Amino acid sequence: MNILIPFFLNVSLLFGTSCTMKEASAKSLTIKEPTPAAIFNGKVMQSADGGSTWTDISAGLPEKHVIQAKTNDDNSIYFGSMESKVLSYNNNQPAQWKIENLKEMMIDMTSKHESIVNGVFSTGTSVYAFAVLEGLFRKKNGQRWLPISVPENVYSINDMLEDANGNLFLTSMNGIFRSLDGGKNWDHVYKGNWKGQLISNQGNIIVSGPGGLHSSSDNGTTWTRLTINKGATLLKIPSSANDEHSYNLIPWGEGIAVIRSDFPDKNAGTAKFQVSMDGGKTWKNHEADSYLSTLEGITSIIFDKGKLYCSYKDGVITSDNNGKSWKPILTYVPSQPNESLSIIKSGEILYCFSASMGC
Repeated sequence: MNILIPFFLNVSLLFGTSCTMKEASAKSLTIKEPTPAAIFNGKVMQSADGGSTWTDISAGLPEKHVIQAKTNDDNSIYFGSMESKVLSYNNNQPAQWKIENLKEMMIDMTSKHESIVNGVFSTGTSVYAFAVLEGLFRKKNGQRWLPISVPENVYSINDMLEDANGNLFLTSMNGIFRSLDGGKNWDHVYKGNWKGQLISNQGNIIVSGPGGLHSSSDNGTTWTRLTINKGATLLKIPSSANDEHSYNLIPWGEGIAVIRSDFPDKNAGTAKFQVSMDGGKTWKNHEADSYLSTLEGITSIIFDKGKLYCSYKDGVITSDNNGKSWKPILTYVPSQPNESLSIIKSGEILYCFSASMGC
């Protein structure tokens, strides 16, 4: 699966952004630009050739839509938007946006809320959508959206994960919750500060958050803070749960990558992009870190079939040599100070869209 990092109200809180930019050092990697990059000029653009060419597919979107959340599976992309709407686009049905109103499926049909859908999550077998003030909905195997229960005192959801046994996990401002019966009942398995992304790797469930990374090897019953070995100490995983930074997870082949969200860091030379191939036991600095740490407003990193894609405030760049060199494939001039591009991949298709960074 490609990177599925869901939004927490907006793109910045899970991918992390900064409103300042560190000057690129003389040692920064060189961006190759053999041909001019395409210009992002639509609300949503699509590429079927790895970013060489792009097509605007915005036609059919609601006129007043704001992308609040995103996810994808092998066939479609999904956006959470305003007015209780989920917008989806199927790779096999070009130029056809499907617009579904969760309000039509709500138990209380008299509700006057036009809720923001600020969370959409694909777990492999189902797609979930969370609407503020209205609750959590599930769409299984392409069927209709149906409401399911939400843990008590949960008013927003940051991420969801379904493990190999069908157990559900979700993260929120209150920690981590688990359901062993498909969402009928929830247990509060991690109590504390808010948690962000969830990822399953080599039998472990790993979660990110302001306090660093935690891992569970027993289906979420107990959680252990991950530490960085001496070979990769520059990441500075904190010892305090009150650490102000967020650590975001990226599927990395059979391993995982972690990137700290405070780009760029005020401490020169601090590594922020590292990879683990053993479930988080040991980490190595990634050679792309020296260049990525100079970019402002990174929102997405995708590793797919040996290629790296990175979206940030000024566009999208790609590398086919593990980050040794980069070339731009899409350039962007934000219409608002806090806007940035974000990319997701569904099947063989890249999608790019603009959203508020919220900084």
